[in-house]
Amino acid sequence: MDLLILIFLSVFVWLLAASSFGFLSAGFDSIYLYAGNDDMGFTANVKQLIQEKWVWNTQRLGAPYGQYYLTYPTICLQNVEFMFLKFWILFTHDIPNVINLQVCFTFLLCSVIAYVVLRKMKIGYFPAVFGAVLFAFSPYIYGRSTEYSAHYCLAACYFVPFSVYLCRCCYIDDNFLRFDKKLFCRKNLFILISCFLIANNGIAYYPFFTCFLLCVTGLCKCLKMKSWRGLLPALKTIGLILFYLLVAVLPVFIYQIRNSTGMISERNPHDIEYYSMKITQLFIPLFSHGISFVQNFIDEYNRNMPAVNENKNAYLGVIAGIGFLISMLYFFLPGKDREENEDIELFSRLNLAAVLFMTIGGFMSLFCVVFGFYKLRSFNRISIYIMFISLALLCTLVQRYIFERLEAANVKPIKKITAKICLVCLMVFGIWEQTPQLFSDGTFLLANKARWESDKEFISEIETELQPGDMIYQIPYHEFPEGRSINQMGPYHPLIGYIHSENLKWSYGGLIGSKSAEWYEYMNRISTNVQKLVDNVYDFGFRGIYIDSRGYEEEDFELLQRDFDDVLGYEPIVSRDGILYFFNLYPYGEGRE
Repeated sequence: MDLLILIFLSVFVWLLAASSFGFLSAGFDSIYLYAGNDDMGFTANVKQLIQEKWVWNTQRLGAPYGQYYLTYPTICLQNVEFMFLKFWILFTHDIPNVINLQVCFTFLLCSVIAYVVLRKMKIGYFPAVFGAVLFAFSPYIYGRSTEYSAHYCLAACYFVPFSVYLCRCCYIDDNFLRFDKKLFCRKNLFILISCFLIANNGIAYYPFFTCFLLCVTGLCKCLKMKSWRGLLPALKTIGLILFYLLVAVLPVFIYQIRNSTGMISERNPHDIEYYSMKITQLFIPLFSHGISFVQNFIDEYNRNMPAVNENKNAYLGVIAGIGFLISMLYFFLPGKDREENEDIELFSRLNLAAVLFMTIGGFMSLFCVVFGFYKLRSFNRISIYIMFISLALLCTLVQRYIFERLEAANVKPIKKITAKICLVCLMVFGIWEQTPQLFSDGTFLLANKARWESDKEFISEIETELQPGDMIYQIPYHEFPEGRSINQMGPYHPLIGYIHSENLKWSYGGLIGSKSAEWYEYMNRISTNVQKLVDNVYDFGFRGIYIDSRGYEEEDFELLQRDFDDVLGYEPIVSRDGILYFFNLYPYGEGRE
């Protein structure tokens, strides 16, 4: 029965996700992640996986010295996503298809894993499907997949249910992960694989949150047993996750030791507070669905309240929000039966701990200051754990106090059918309320497709004029990674040339602190005018200059065009949309000779 449900669930979720994003209307060849923010960095990763074995380095970025990504440890903490992408690449090398398949697959995998975990928690078929679908279509995933946030590495939160399940096992199972003759039994293998997947997902945030919740679980069990041995299951699980983490980042340490380099992921201490979670935003809708008073409320809050940033994606949805409130009310209920309500007790404590530690001004801020821990900053991202915990609690209550009681009372079938219909109606409402739109006409995708085609045609024309392996100098100068937008040019718009070319080398993409980045910054500093810029880059072996007009004010760009016209004396190649310009330096070199 479970297998049939999983097949139906997979098909349903895939089709609904494709419809919601507009793929059914615009087609899978209309790229979704192509707005110039972090989404384009992910698109470049797909290109690199197509051309290279992995994403650790490439000679086609950071010219003339190449890009070496192993000074940026988060690249080693997305291995699961990259493995999935490699799988799609076996079937197609078309970047839009690979990305769009992966986006839909994210929803599918979230629902499947959530369903499996809820069933392992002894929740019935209907409540498990209910919780799995609502988790898969969480506002968090949509918010992280939009053109502005576009953190696909965070939208890929499919292993969050595994984290909660490990906490539950540590709390209620006294024989959890015992090191005896049955170490490699099916249950322990499931745990070992879960820890591996958690450690290689979520750019360190999801392993960190999992270990935090395991610490809370271990402390709760320790108090329940009145013995320090209650900590052992949680500590074993944390040890496994940390082991897998160390293995994942081992290439970073080896590279840095060999090349005497450091990491570039240090954060500003004030970001710890600025990007933490806000309790209010767990309940402020992400989508208004055209309801004016809801939109006015959202706009009013975002406009007038401080520290509104990516943490607005923490919205739980109406149904999970109710589950969260119930988990908080649990502490005020008299005469709770601890044995009967172990699951509810644990879920409530995990939610309370998440709120106490991860909110602005929470205990995590104090922890970070005391221990100087500033590698992670955006603690609002724990909201997806709160959502699943709240849904799991709600499903447990529905199973225990509705479906089991109906079964035990031996009531007429019509009452059972009515309960199931009500749950399905509630699920449909939750899907509608949590998603931006159920049936998209693909307008956004078609606009992206037009930009994609314009850029592809532009880069293709450049490749016909240059030789394979030629280097191209890009202006305006932009640091990598995590640079800021310059006027209308997003932080990762300079990756367009790399994404669409097959054998050209690009000056953008050398990581901060690397030889490539230092050279790029130096050239930008000494090339104070167009004549000097052209001479310098040509003498260094570059055979073209690529300009993104979005990086300039209109008047400044007009002056720049005139300067290039005076120095080179010939017209550039211009993209169909009039945004990108390219000057071939071969004619300039022939004139110098």
